[in-house]
Amino acid sequence: DTLFYIVSQGDGDISPANVPADPVRPVLNREIEEVKAVIAANPANLSALSYLMNLESANDQNALALTQLNGIIELVDKYGLENFASPDAWPGLLTTRAELYARTGHFLDAGTAYETGAKTLGADKSNDLLLSYMNFLVDRGQDQAGLAVKGRITAPDKAQAATLATTEACAQAYSGDKAGFTASLATLTHDIMRIKPYLCAGDSDNAAKAMIAAMNDPATRNTLIAFMQDGLPPISVSDRDEAFIATLLALKKRPDVLAPAEASHIVIRQWPVRLN
Repeated sequence: DTLFYIVSQGDGDISPANVPADPVRPVLNREIEEVKAVIAANPANLSALSYLMNLESANDQNALALTQLNGIIELVDKYGLENFASPDAWPGLLTTRAELYARTGHFLDAGTAYETGAKTLGADKSNDLLLSYMNFLVDRGQDQAGLAVKGRITAPDKAQAATLATTEACAQAYSGDKAGFTASLATLTHDIMRIKPYLCAGDSDNAAKAMIAAMNDPATRNTLIAFMQDGLPPISVSDRDEAFIATLLALKKRPDVLAPAEASHIVIRQWPVRLN
């Protein structure tokens, strides 16, 4: 597992900082080929395909992943989902298609894919897709459209509700709704979820405090280790998103963030992959 490898090499409790990590590219390429072999043996395995999409995105092969995914979706439309293994992976694949359109700069196609995917899945299975759609719209600067998507999300579970509150808080911060921002932020129980909203509000100091707290929380430490690694920068979907990414990268370089990271035995290494 490439991500597990990167997290393990960033955990100073098990990976000494003075010992260089082995290159990750061979690990990633080998894993991609192994998953492709699984798919070749069983082309109807949607779970394996979903995992391949994640690996290829990390490997900065978004256009290739999108082409492969569109081909599989055409086959599902032609032969029926009942003829494919791991149908539970289907909602995630429709979400991934929209995200891949966005990551390759096809923003109108991304919007169409989100709407088509939501219609295909129906209200009971489209929450994760709609959460991704809401985030996409807010990152694009379409706050009111993003907030309108909230009303289409039905009975979110705990994790989905946290993601919803995070994205809603960003929309409220960008639009100047201070009371709404404070209310949304108050529903977030883990500090790591507060980092993005604070940055959306232009509050790097509180974002830094939330990041430091997340380092010391066993429930979020591994996620924070991955978050702190120096991979390829996230792909921007708008001028707003580009500014946010610049702020995020600057946050990770702050001395008051780096010092507690070192104290928490987090080793920050450079990786030629996309972790966001």
